[in-house]
Amino acid sequence: MSSTCKSSDIVTLIRGLCESLIMSQEEFCSLDAKAGDGDLGITITYGCRAVIRYIDGFGDSFPPIGKFFESCGEHFEENTGSTFSTVAAEMFYSAGESAGSKEELTAEDAAKLFNAMADGVAKRGKVTLGDKTIYDALKPSADAFHRSVEKGHSFTDAMEEARTAAETGMESTKGMKAKIGRASWMGDKVIKEVDAGSVVWVRVMEYITEHSRQV
Repeated sequence: MSSTCKSSDIVTLIRGLCESLIMSQEEFCSLDAKAGDGDLGITITYGCRAVIRYIDGFGDSFPPIGKFFESCGEHFEENTGSTFSTVAAEMFYSAGESAGSKEELTAEDAAKLFNAMADGVAKRGKVTLGDKTIYDALKPSADAFHRSVEKGHSFTDAMEEARTAAETGMESTKGMKAKIGRASWMGDKVIKEVDAGSVVWVRVMEYITEHSRQV
């Protein structure tokens, strides 16, 4: 992957990511059914389809990266209605605020963006590590990416480390007692189950990592 990502690259990445997440609808619903109402995959599908429609409305020009992310968040949130839609939208909004008016992102910019996403989710969702949420995969991956970039590693290598950290964080949720959302009502019944949101983030990291190897 090149040292920078242009706005057109980001748009292509997000569209492909949305298509990939839609294909995982059944997996997400199945995971969510163990501790929630089983509609996580449907929420993600509706939100991602809305984002794809937004992207497909572009002509030959692309908005600044910050504006693009913010608009993705708006389209996702307006077309869904669940706790996860709020979390997903917040990640887009935080990414947009971090990117601002930039037309391309360096690895250092991406590190700041990931950190902003993690901070945004923690603040809006009032969550911390150990609450058995997506944050348990998101925060470690953001930290790992940041550390890797600081060491001078390439974007692809940094993504590999972030993906591994996300997977470790996801696995750690298996022994946690849920403190947030519907899962918290079920107590010890779901303590051995992986958090569905953390799986979603791992799938995001897997896609971005694979995409970075191919461009």
